[in-house]
Amino acid sequence: MALCWLDDDSGGVKQHPKTEEFRVFTRPRPLYFFIHEEEGRIRGDLTAKTHSEYLKAQFLWVDEQHRSYGVAASELMISAERVAPKRGCKNAFLDTLGSKALEFYKRRGYSKFGRLSGFSGEHERYFLCRTLEPYSVHL
Repeated sequence: MALCWLDDDSGGVKQHPKTEEFRVFTRPRPLYFFIHEEEGRIRGDLTAKTHSEYLKAQFLWVDEQHRSYGVAASELMISAERVAPKRGCKNAFLDTLGSKALEFYKRRGYSKFGRLSGFSGEHERYFLCRTLEPYSVHL
């Protein structure tokens, strides 16, 4: 299997209008990662975006046959967490449904900062965040 990623390098740095400081103001930029087999079948993907110092993981999916190992999901998250600092991100946040996913993200260093009970009438929706490590990207 191979890990691939697509990147859109259209962000920028602007001067804050009320100070002499320079701050990173970027429009939301998509970030996609996927894992596929040699024959091209996709086994997992992560859709995320970066925006003004934050990585927002939006959708993480791994083929059911590969879920029990946790390797594919971790590899996808690690990849996004390594690319995001290159775009000026210092933190990551996400939301998820269910306790199984919650435990996966806690093992990845995320902390729960909120919970919405009865989401869609029956689910627990959890909100999590973490600080990203400021390291360089080598994919």
